[in-house]
Amino acid sequence: MSKMKTVLLAMSFAILHAGYALAEEVAAHSEAGVHEGGGMPQFNFESWAGQIFWMVVFFIILYTIFSKAVLPAISDTLETRKSHIEDHVKAAEILSAEAEQIEAALKEALRNAGHKASEEIQFVENEAKARNHDALSSFRARFESDISSAEGRIAKACQNAMSDMDSIAADIATKMAEKIAGIKADPSQAETVVRSLSDKGRKAA
Repeated sequence: MSKMKTVLLAMSFAILHAGYALAEEVAAHSEAGVHEGGGMPQFNFESWAGQIFWMVVFFIILYTIFSKAVLPAISDTLETRKSHIEDHVKAAEILSAEAEQIEAALKEALRNAGHKASEEIQFVENEAKARNHDALSSFRARFESDISSAEGRIAKACQNAMSDMDSIAADIATKMAEKIAGIKADPSQAETVVRSLSDKGRKAA
């Protein structure tokens, strides 16, 4: 506002100076015409003092109006505009800072999510491997147990079958000895003999 007042004062003094210069020039060129034929009143040198007075009064009034009404309004408008611009700049800076913070937080969240996903994938892989290993070990143990049990059942079945065969062979031998030679043999003794021969044969094999 002070700058505008200075400009207004400079303009007022310039206009006054121009008025004085114009008055002197007009007075010099129209002095003879004023005394001879009258001429226009505004070019009458004798009335120049009053004209200059009223010109000064006019400029004082004009300066007062500008300094009290026009200049404050213009200054307020400029200050308001400056304040709005500063507010917008501050708001833009705040938004920019918030955007940078959000971007940094998003990058950090994505990085953490990537690490967490990798850890979860590794955990799932390890857990799957452990489950597969446990399942394979359990299956192998059950398979070996089943094989051992089957072998035991087969061995027992073979033993029972051989025992039955020895009993059948002893019974047949007893009946044949009785029919052919008329010798009545003891079935238990015959079975013992047949089982002894069978054991020797299996050992020899």
